Amino acid sequence: MKKIVFRSTFMFLLTAFLLYYILKDNFFESVNLLFSSNILFLLLAILVWFLYFLAEAILLKLLINKHNDKYSLKQSLLLNIMSKFFNGITPFSLGGQPLQVYQLSRDNVKVTDGVLVVTEMFIIHEISLIFLILVSILCKYLFSINPNSFLWGITIFGLIFNSIGLLIAVFVSLKINAAKKIGSGIISFFNKIKIIKNKEKSIEGWYNKCNEYSNGFKDMVNNKKLIFKCVVLNVINFIFYALVPYFIILAIDSSVNINIFYTIILTMLAYVSSTFVPIPGGSVGMEYAYVNYYILFAPESIVLTSLILWRFISYYFPMILGGIIFNIVDNKKARMCKEDANNI
Repeated sequence: MKKIVFRSTFMFLLTAFLLYYILKDNFFESVNLLFSSNILFLLLAILVWFLYFLAEAILLKLLINKHNDKYSLKQSLLLNIMSKFFNGITPFSLGGQPLQVYQLSRDNVKVTDGVLVVTEMFIIHEISLIFLILVSILCKYLFSINPNSFLWGITIFGLIFNSIGLLIAVFVSLKINAAKKIGSGIISFFNKIKIIKNKEKSIEGWYNKCNEYSNGFKDMVNNKKLIFKCVVLNVINFIFYALVPYFIILAIDSSVNINIFYTIILTMLAYVSSTFVPIPGGSVGMEYAYVNYYILFAPESIVLTSLILWRFISYYFPMILGGIIFNIVDNKKARMCKEDANNI
């Protein structure tokens, strides 16, 4: 609980600083644009985000139903929104996976099956993301979208970062014994130079991770049609996510010359540019990439204002709501467990 409070406080302070830094030169103009935004387009932006969230929950349910066919869409929606909170307060969005395994175990899904679900979700996420980024990069050249060299550099680095993550997952899955030896060798080296203190515990953790990815990959190979369906669903999910800024920009100024196609490209390029930033929510990197991609198509004041609305709709509000729901659900289950213990 102390860690959660600390991370939540850190995110609040970081958000306050980012808002100050972003708006300090355009504060009054941005405020005017915010309050004069078209409500209908803002509602469409929220609707599109909800479709993204719903598609993600359906994907999660499809994978869970392999192990528990009674797991409902309502449970998946609750699990997904709670994951937003833990992903939002942890670097690289890693907190959502342990939370999902923990909650699934409390919903009659074995821990080993829960681990399979989150492993498959990671692999599906990376396949879908890399596919869309490669398409976006191709379109970048076809339609002469020219970001500054630093931004383009971190975009390519983001693609490499995610590609390496997927390749490592596949290598571990296919060559588990080799992966275990390589991993233990690296851990032993870091132990000798005093970077890793507990060598045995680290090696055990690496072996467990290798087994998780190997089992997850084998399970995916045995369900090719389902996994293909999940990848397609996740691509659609990403597209919904990428469309949110389109309606936000229209809400601020409908005369901006940007279309749905360009919005998807720009949002996906901005998204991958922040995936390697070790700050919760990819903060700083996400804001920098968003502003510098969208400023190629829209005035700075509109881009800065849309950034605030976009991050609130797609990141801060789901994170806050997820934290509230987690506390409600966790307290409810704790009371039920206590009542069951008293009745024994």
